[in-house]
Amino acid sequence: RAADGGDHGRVRAAASPQQQKTTKKSSEKPRKAHDNDSDDEPTTTTTNGTAAFAEAGVASRAVQSDVAVAGAGAVRAAEDGGGGDVKDEIWAFDQSQGILYVQVPVRMIVAKIDDDGLLLYAPNAPTQECLREVRRLEREQNATVEHVVLPTLGVEHKAFFGQFCLSFPKATVWYTPGQWSFPVNFANLAFLGLFQRGRVRELPSRGTDVIPGIDVSTLGPLLPPPDQVGGFAETTFFHKRTRTLLVVDVFVKVPREPPPVIQYDKRCLLFHARDDNREVVDDPDDDKVLAKGWRRLALFAFFFQPAALDVVPVPECFFQRKNCGMKGVFGWFDLYPFEWNAKEADRNFESLARPKFIVAPILQELILNRKPDLVLDWLNDVTDRFDFTRIVPCHLATSIAATPSDLLNACSFLFNTASSSSSLPASQFADDDLVQLRNFEVDLIKAGSIYPRPTAVPDRPKSGLRRNLDAWWAGLPFGGGGTQGGPPRSGGGAGSSDATNATTTVPSVVEEAT
Repeated sequence: RAADGGDHGRVRAAASPQQQKTTKKSSEKPRKAHDNDSDDEPTTTTTNGTAAFAEAGVASRAVQSDVAVAGAGAVRAAEDGGGGDVKDEIWAFDQSQGILYVQVPVRMIVAKIDDDGLLLYAPNAPTQECLREVRRLEREQNATVEHVVLPTLGVEHKAFFGQFCLSFPKATVWYTPGQWSFPVNFANLAFLGLFQRGRVRELPSRGTDVIPGIDVSTLGPLLPPPDQVGGFAETTFFHKRTRTLLVVDVFVKVPREPPPVIQYDKRCLLFHARDDNREVVDDPDDDKVLAKGWRRLALFAFFFQPAALDVVPVPECFFQRKNCGMKGVFGWFDLYPFEWNAKEADRNFESLARPKFIVAPILQELILNRKPDLVLDWLNDVTDRFDFTRIVPCHLATSIAATPSDLLNACSFLFNTASSSSSLPASQFADDDLVQLRNFEVDLIKAGSIYPRPTAVPDRPKSGLRRNLDAWWAGLPFGGGGTQGGPPRSGGGAGSSDATNATTTVPSVVEEAT
């Protein structure tokens, strides 16, 4: 169990025999929250779902999900079987952020940069527990925190950044260009909490050994139209000692099981494990139930209003309270304004979990496809200069075995950018799941908050070797700058324009792979 003092044991709940009695409280029989109900399995239901949660509720409030893999949480072999071991080189610190029972894991990455130096990439909230574990790591590794890095413009990563830096006053502070604040856009970073005079530096767009053993490449900033606030940017770090790519949001791997930090307070998983308000969760430790709740959480987090979800109208939602199968368990006046199509939810979750890793739908639909050429410039730089074997992102799965070609495949949506909503590009996700995001797109374009989709379709990037061959051929006297024959180009035949100016359609990723 989880002790009140913050011990990280797994929270388990036990219901007494009296609590496990089944009684009928509503006019309809409560339904069981299982993926596959079977008459062969003996099951018990509780009076109104409160019994099995009595102890778990107290314990989860004491824990307050924080560092999931602190200190001893070394990033090991990549989760899909590749990438080697980076023990005593890279560590992952997870926290949970969220509201209304929708929780998202957020990660700080700690990397060793030399024999006695540590780098903190995308710091979390500086809770006492988090800082204590960082200090313990310093002692165990006989190293000190020398660099603290804000590699993104994302609010969830920078909200606590200034406060975190105050705990390491001797460290050099780095930030990604394009920082903004709202409602007043302060140019002076001291207003964001960065007071380290002379030690606050902007990260370059490209760089080698910017920090000892670290090469960098910045995506963006992708800024909104004039007079609008916000933007997107992300600085990728290449940790050369372990051939590891550190990223923030651009690439993620959605696990099939709920991340450990989400399970510290399992109420968010159990809340969404119900198909409707009548359903009862029997056992808060049932792995099937927790996995079911996680699939729903992931669909919420990535699509906002997934196709498998029907939102119950407010009057009906209040009317359904009398049939609530778990009265008093989750609060919110026993309201549950959702009805799930279980089979469709499970099927659509596969579009998130099946790929090796993905670019989040909101980035694909609303952000990266606005400026595909800038994104492809960054992608070319990363795949050419960094010989990586794994990715460690700041969300979800900790370590992903990956190669440069995997990055190109994950970004295939950039090569099919369409300018008209009536001819949107084919997506790896279900079209029904993207309806809400595409409605947002229409509204944001009308409001002038984002640019329309570009009309030009960029070429799929060439490999570094291919670009070198093209440059060599163009430099020969008889090469004619590539206009008289020469190696065929991906965007068309001889004399086609360069990749940055091309507007021709390229083969799909599937065709190229074939």
